[in-house]
Amino acid sequence: MKKSVLILIKCICVVQWILFPALAHANEKVKCPDGDHYIMPIDKITIKYHATRFESTLNGLAVLGISFSADPKSLQTAAVATQKLNEYIKALVLGYNSCAITREQYKNGLEKLYPRLEADAKELEKMRQLILKNEKINQERFNEVIGRYEQTLHEFARVSGNGIDYSRIEAIVDSQLKEIRVGITTMQEKQDKQIAKTDEIIKTLDTLKKVMMQGDPSILKQIPRTDKWDFSTGTISFWLRKSVFINKDTSSLAIISEDNSASIEFLKDSHNKVQVIFSYPTIGKIVRETQISSNEVGQQGVFIAFTWNLKEAETTLYINGEARK
Repeated sequence: MKKSVLILIKCICVVQWILFPALAHANEKVKCPDGDHYIMPIDKITIKYHATRFESTLNGLAVLGISFSADPKSLQTAAVATQKLNEYIKALVLGYNSCAITREQYKNGLEKLYPRLEADAKELEKMRQLILKNEKINQERFNEVIGRYEQTLHEFARVSGNGIDYSRIEAIVDSQLKEIRVGITTMQEKQDKQIAKTDEIIKTLDTLKKVMMQGDPSILKQIPRTDKWDFSTGTISFWLRKSVFINKDTSSLAIISEDNSASIEFLKDSHNKVQVIFSYPTIGKIVRETQISSNEVGQQGVFIAFTWNLKEAETTLYINGEARK
């Protein structure tokens, strides 16, 4: 009986560490509408939940799909979106840390959707190996699994706040596939064209998000190291250290698109006023600002988060998990 209890406790602790590793420290949290959110360490989460192992399977099937009866749009969309899954996972964590994503949504993403993707990817890999050996596969079962995989991937993108990004992928894939069908005769030409188009789609998506980052080093080190950014929808969050407020120092962060058409600028002045300016060609500038009072500055400082949704022309500034008007 004692042995069973010990095993149960050990299992609970392991699950707790995987989903909520910051609970082990219990010293970094923000107050959110659905309760306290312990700050999740992005690096640990992305190591545990990564999509690299799925990419070869889906990319391989996207090419092989033209040699057997498969929906090219579903395959290509799944292949391209799988390469963006790591970004969706990071967005899920950032959203949870800033209260933009609820505890239930966070758990749904990592406890339900990711394991479902993992299981379907394993089955798809087995089918891919059979195709490579020129063996027959159950076509009906393949269509069922790839359809479910894409649907789950779409749901993960939506939960993480990247639904618009996924829709953009679908639109680009649809446009590119129309070109693939024209003027191609041999199987090798089809395969070469398919590979080239996959690369082109990724490049097109990446071009939309190339950015330069500059500002306070203590803030920059908290931002995921990437040269890409999605200005259509997303979340950014970081701690602004206590000394900045006590000494009334200034601080700043700027994320600017490569063509200077879009930007997110954070400014903290010597009067402890915080301002975020979101700029985009189709909507101009949206400014959010608030005054930080002394009782809002904790031992670590102030936890700041900013969310944006271009489709709704909506932005929100959060201070310690509380939305400011």
